[in-house]
Amino acid sequence: MQFSELQLEVSNLMAKSGGSVADYLSLAEELPSYADKQPHYFRKIRVAFLSNFTLQALPEVLKVQAVFYNIWADTYLGGYDQYAQDILNLESELYKFKPDLVYFLIDEIGIDKNQIKELANKLSDGGFKTKLIWGSTVKEKFKDHWYTKYKELGDLRLAPQAFPSFSNKELIAEVIAISGSTKKCLVVDLDNTLWNGIVGESDHKEIKPEQDLQKYILELYNKGIILAINSRNNYDDSLSVINEHPDMVLRANNFIAMKINWEDKAKNMIELASELNISLDSFVFIDDDSFQRESIKNRFPEVAVLTPESLKGYQGFSSSALTEEDKNRGKMYAEENKRKKLQSSLGGVEDFLKQLDLKIEIAPINSNSLARVSQLTQKTNQFNLTTRRYSEKEIGDFVADGWKVWTVQVKDKFGDYGIVGVCMIEPKDSIWYIDNFLLSCRILGREIEKVFLGHVLAQAKTCGAASVLGEFIPTAKNQPCQNFYPNNGFNLTRENDNVTSYKHSLAQAYKVPDFIKISYENC
Repeated sequence: MQFSELQLEVSNLMAKSGGSVADYLSLAEELPSYADKQPHYFRKIRVAFLSNFTLQALPEVLKVQAVFYNIWADTYLGGYDQYAQDILNLESELYKFKPDLVYFLIDEIGIDKNQIKELANKLSDGGFKTKLIWGSTVKEKFKDHWYTKYKELGDLRLAPQAFPSFSNKELIAEVIAISGSTKKCLVVDLDNTLWNGIVGESDHKEIKPEQDLQKYILELYNKGIILAINSRNNYDDSLSVINEHPDMVLRANNFIAMKINWEDKAKNMIELASELNISLDSFVFIDDDSFQRESIKNRFPEVAVLTPESLKGYQGFSSSALTEEDKNRGKMYAEENKRKKLQSSLGGVEDFLKQLDLKIEIAPINSNSLARVSQLTQKTNQFNLTTRRYSEKEIGDFVADGWKVWTVQVKDKFGDYGIVGVCMIEPKDSIWYIDNFLLSCRILGREIEKVFLGHVLAQAKTCGAASVLGEFIPTAKNQPCQNFYPNNGFNLTRENDNVTSYKHSLAQAYKVPDFIKISYENC
């Protein structure tokens, strides 16, 4: 079976609200044979489970659900009621597993809650992202499935039949956020999706907008999810309903792109990905038509395909933090469309860049930018020289250890891009090591990376360093920055183990583009 077939089976199981634990376990048994066969867009994460009661089968359920969200999850299940030993013994299997996320699920009856909180804090202080879940909270949400007839047999406080729902509602969101797999764009159909009725066969009075669905989609929009339309329909008739029907919640200005035509919807999806400059694995597609859903699902297994009714229960938009850039994403994409129109009207790239009136601000990381910096390390793929993913705590610890972390914010005549770049430096005597250097794909082609690098080199020289070292670690997506170091005066020093190392002597001159205005904040 091809991996895409496995994805299809998982997708079909997730679509069944009544999918049993046995169904999930059957698919989980197949997963080991695909351990090294995931597509390039899959993210990996290591998840541990600790508890004072039996959780057998819950990790397997989560592993299968993670595949639906384009995530490969390795899991660790602590021994029955052995959570304290696992946490206090630094040589335990838990620490050897090195989890990215620990679920600490405790039935608090008969236990010391303060001790549990101290243990959870110890995990967090040790660098583990930890979610402590109290049994009383779970019991309230899953009243019919908490204490069971199996309690006396195997201490199953949470009945296995509740595992799929529990995992999807209470657990998978953290897996998505921490792995950086948050979806960016919701693509919607129109007839019998955003509204009841068919535009070409009805007048406005017969069209009934699905207001509850549209209100939920508007909530996603306000959280930074960009919206697009993919509908086989007449453009003018559809736009008339969107803009003029009195009961519509969403209007044309909420959609960054609209493919309303009689083309194949798969073709439209490809064009949307190109137009928005985001990969297909960032898309969620909803449509009432089962034929269209199956068509997109089979053609693009990386796209999350849903019925309109299942959108509210979908967790793929989960994010660890809501930044200003997230909130303004729709506005930023609209501004980008204006830039594209300007570029198409000019003769060359140089004229376009000069007309943009680019301004950048380079600043040290602070409490306000920490969440955005972590988000960029987790989500940026194309111009990311090492693709090292870091949590807010890890970045904070680096800064406390003396690392230099800078952000770059960009503005032009059309608007503010927000914080779009990060450089993380570990200074060691006369050598500065670039651990992470990345830029959002939205800003590529404007030579911002050269200006940012110039700042790093100048700061290193001012602080007495003699050279700056950097690495390139190739992935399936970061080819755009493959030659960044050699093209900017760095010399190759080592090439092995899939890592290429470069060095720049600070005795060399470095020229910064002169059409970009630069300001520095407390540098």
